[in-house]
Amino acid sequence: MGSTIVGRLLDDNRVTVYDSFVRDSLSSKPFAEHENLTIIRGDILDAGKLNESVADAQIVIHCAAIAGIDTVVKRPTYLLKR
Repeated sequence: MGSTIVGRLLDDNRVTVYDSFVRDSLSSKPFAEHENLTIIRGDILDAGKLNESVADAQIVIHCAAIAGIDTVVKRPTYLLKR
């Protein structure tokens, strides 16, 4: 869902994606190298880096959730153990 929103916004907006890439659905998208896209690899649990990354943003769309039922089934406690 997040990568779909990113793709739709890119032509008319500068978009920064902050993602842990635990489940990388962005790299294979046709817009992965778009000139309006900035990618920051980070974890939402790192409050300092997250705050710094969104400091100049006008709009933030929160899509940080466990994506895909297969992720939950295969590793249900992964995020809890980190």
